[in-house]
Order: sequence, then structure tokens, then C-alpha cells
Amino acid sequence: MKNTRKIRYIVRFSLTVTIVLLLNSCVHTLTLSNIAQLRNGMTSEQTRLTVKTPPKHQFILHDVNPPDIIEVQTYILINGIYFSCYFLAFQNNKLIYWGYPHEFARIENPLINDIGRKAVRKLNN
Repeated sequence: MKNTRKIRYIVRFSLTVTIVLLLNSCVHTLTLSNIAQLRNGMTSEQTRLTVKTPPKHQFILHDVNPPDIIEVQTYILINGIYFSCYFLAFQNNKLIYWGYPHEFARIENPLINDIGRKAVRKLNN
């Protein structure tokens, strides 16, 4: 019995340490506290300094609202044990919208709708 209890303890401890190390080593991740610090009009560089991590993906959507430069950055949002894709959208290097991909479709702004739709399409290709 003592050996079984000791083995269970070692297995649980090892699993806990592994999970903690994996979560701490995650890159490209945002938390809700990171998101709370974002503000409209921030530059791409300011957002990176605020969230303290590089985006997982970063790309320009050339076919959205020319001649404006539309940049999209994607991150992994961690909310407890829930992981999800999260977008930041910039127009001429100014943050204009951020949210889950499906939230871009809910906004009554054709530009934001178009950015969300084309960003999802680009990631899926």
C-alpha cells in the first residue's frame, strides 16, 4: 500500500510539473489581463510591448480597403483551460479592432466584417 501511494504521488507531481512547464513555455499566447490593456489607436509595436509576446501569425490583407494597409495579428488566447484563436486588426498601423474571429462578423462595420472574413480565409489556406 505504501509503495502504491508513493507511486501515485510521484506520477501526480510529475504530471503537475510537466503541465506547469508547458504552460509557461507557451509563446504567442494572450490572457484576459493582456486584452484588458489594449486600446484603440495603439500601434503594432505598442501592442506587442503590452502583451509581451509576438503574434503567432502576422500578415497584411492587400485586398481590403485599398490604399489603407490592413494588418492582422493572431494569438492564442488562454482562458483557464480554454484555448482559442484571437485576432488583432490594424489599419495603417493603428489598432482598430480585436476579438475572436466570429466577433468580427457580428460588428455592424463592413470593414471589420471584411477583415475577419479574409483573415480566417487566409489562415485556412
